[in-house]
Order: sequence, then C-alpha cells, then structure tokens
Amino acid sequence: MDPLFAHRPASALDPIRVPVVANLDDIARCDPDPDVWMEQAFTCPTARKGGVIKRSLDDVERIVGRRRFMEEVRRRGFQAVENGRALVIFCNDAPVRLAAARGPLLLR
Repeated sequence: MDPLFAHRPASALDPIRVPVVANLDDIARCDPDPDVWMEQAFTCPTARKGGVIKRSLDDVERIVGRRRFMEEVRRRGFQAVENGRALVIFCNDAPVRLAAARGPLLLR
C-alpha cells in the first residue's frame, strides 16, 4: 500500500495511478492492425475522390508487407510509383505518365 494513502481507504478522489512509460519510442513502435491500416489508406477522403496518396515504403513493408499492399493497389485498379522510400498511389484508373524523366525508367 502506498504510504501516502495508508491513513484512509481509497476513494474516487484519489489521484489516478497509471503505469509510467519507460521509453516513448516504445509507443511509436506499436504498429496498427494491418487490415485497419490498409483500409484507412484506401478509404481516406483523398483516395475516395480519386486523388493521389503517399505512403512510406518503410511503413508499408513493416505493417502489411510490400506484396500484399501492391496486390491491393492492383485489385482496386490503381497504380503506384516508388521514389526513394516513398510510394505514391494514384487512386484512379487514369494513365500515369512521367512528365520530366532524368533518365531511363525502371519498370517492375
């Protein structure tokens, strides 16, 4: 028992005791449910309007996996491009053209 509260029984007015988080990085590493994360990615207002969304490739690989994510992109009839560690997803069926290429394109 906490010595500060030993003199009387616990009541609703006692301070709330919560566990202390040792490291805030532990909270940041808690990944969301893969199904929920992917559903949110493709049902955000921008995606629903046929716009362009961007997702970190690190997040995609860690949370749902690249193959599963790309399968969902294709299943929905969308297209995606990769640049560095970012994925840009075009949430429509319009053709994608690179407007200003620096060199040859790499197609997967």
